[in-house]
Amino acid sequence: MKRYAAAALTVLCIALLGSSPTPAPARDAAPDGLRIATYNIENMMMLFDQHRMPERSRNRTEMFRDEEDLFEIAAVTALPDMDADIICIQESCDEAMLRLFNERWLHGRYAMVRAFRGNTDGQFLAMLARPGLEVLDVREYFEDLDSQPGLTDDNNDAPARLFNRGPAFVKFRDEAGRVFWVGTVHLKSKWNDSPAAARWRVRMMARLRDICHELAADAPMVAVAGDFNDSFGQDRIEREIDTDAITHMLTPVDDRTLHSVTRGLAADNPQLGTWHGAIKPSAPSFIDHIFMTTHMAEHVTDVWVVQNPIALVASDHLPVVVQLDWR
Repeated sequence: MKRYAAAALTVLCIALLGSSPTPAPARDAAPDGLRIATYNIENMMMLFDQHRMPERSRNRTEMFRDEEDLFEIAAVTALPDMDADIICIQESCDEAMLRLFNERWLHGRYAMVRAFRGNTDGQFLAMLARPGLEVLDVREYFEDLDSQPGLTDDNNDAPARLFNRGPAFVKFRDEAGRVFWVGTVHLKSKWNDSPAAARWRVRMMARLRDICHELAADAPMVAVAGDFNDSFGQDRIEREIDTDAITHMLTPVDDRTLHSVTRGLAADNPQLGTWHGAIKPSAPSFIDHIFMTTHMAEHVTDVWVVQNPIALVASDHLPVVVQLDWR
């Protein structure tokens, strides 16, 4: 996280959240709807004890010496246009630190606090869920093997494994008895991209799509949200291999199809990006997505990107939020 945050924003964050770690009453999940957010929190795994990080992950940007970053992140989650029942997090800290974050900075707002393993050194995926959502099952797929092993990646400790970060899914039951799966994932970045890496990304997309359909056989409402590191439309590398990786999420399997609830938002707003990055601030990319099975997508009433000034400071990604109405 860059140190261009203004002091006034920090004051606002503290005013929104309060500085006391005393837990505040948490809101139960709304019985007639559900709000899911995905949020890549830039280097969240580095916001706590640096000595807990593997050597290669330490001080890649800077040493964090105050709570400003955590107040910013917490303030984003509390914004009225976020305030989600379930938050899927990428670049998370470990579960012990995530529980500390929930207790101290989020005032115990979330009942389920879970971090998931991956194959990228020092990074976790995570999920937070409000009270009222019962956890029935958890499934992680970081041990899935690649059908075409051999591609190496500097951030991947096990190149024979297909996924570098995630995916992981949680099966919930709400107070009305509705059962659904929510998953999160963080796919291969395009840093030093190549045709081989693009084909690897395609294989990850195809397997993730199939996982969603497999889970739908257990409970038909399935959503997966995260940083896919790809936008709709072919980039230069994808033109070389004549495919668009993200569209493999939408390839029908028998008579089953996933739906992108964010594709229309990106198409209608060409200048809107979920990654606003400090390297190319004039070229935002819409790379954070939410996909759903038909049974879940039919309940979607709205989707948006949180563009509050605090969110612009807190991470190089902006949260993406989807609202469902069960009625």
